[in-house]
Amino acid sequence: VIISRASANGLREIASVEADAAAVVAMAREGRLMLVERVDKATRATGNIRALTAVSLWTGSVLASGPPASSGAVGFPELRWMALLSIAWMVVLLTYLLRKPPDAFELPRGVALAEPGRRFAASIVDWGLASLLASALLGMSPIAVFTVIGATVLPGGAAAIFVAWIFVLAMTTVFEGLLGWSPGKLLLGCRVVSVGAEPRVLGLRRAGARALFKWTIVPWAAAGLASSEGRHRGDVAAGAIVATAAADEPA
Repeated sequence: VIISRASANGLREIASVEADAAAVVAMAREGRLMLVERVDKATRATGNIRALTAVSLWTGSVLASGPPASSGAVGFPELRWMALLSIAWMVVLLTYLLRKPPDAFELPRGVALAEPGRRFAASIVDWGLASLLASALLGMSPIAVFTVIGATVLPGGAAAIFVAWIFVLAMTTVFEGLLGWSPGKLLLGCRVVSVGAEPRVLGLRRAGARALFKWTIVPWAAAGLASSEGRHRGDVAAGAIVATAAADEPA
């Protein structure tokens, strides 16, 4: 089976797969092409579905190939443990989040608090970059991963969202912890620094704690931007602020 994609210069071959395909199903929203084989390669007899081959429409690579398999539903014991772990995690987070934050902090010299809009735009850029990486790795639509609709309407969408979450968590931890900025913050002209007299980078441990709070409970972190001190609880936990260069004062 030869798979081609239409372009301005005509058809361009993107993959060639050995398969006795009885049907070819285009799954454009998922970014995949499904080849359905009904011929037994040993006896050449035609019958039920013998094999499925999933091919990425983005890269032309074979994502999966083999006989169809159905997994059983998740049983009650598994659901119970998943629910207990989720509740325990939420209790730990809410216990911290509901504590009264400190009333004041020392703003480092030479910087000013970044505006909420600038911080929000930087986060959108970071999530978009993580979504592109996850979609390229798993062969899914970047838009579906970015808008998070893939977790509910596309096969394998939840895995793609999780991979994107891991990417953005690791990216912001490493870049902000060592350099003070993520790609989004660099583009928007702001950086993460510790509170105190001098603006210093956080280090990996504090940056990781900040990123975990920010990207795990996103609505709470977004609401924190509108607080009186302009920091979400991840900032408070890490002793950090998101800052821009202060405007020069007139002589």
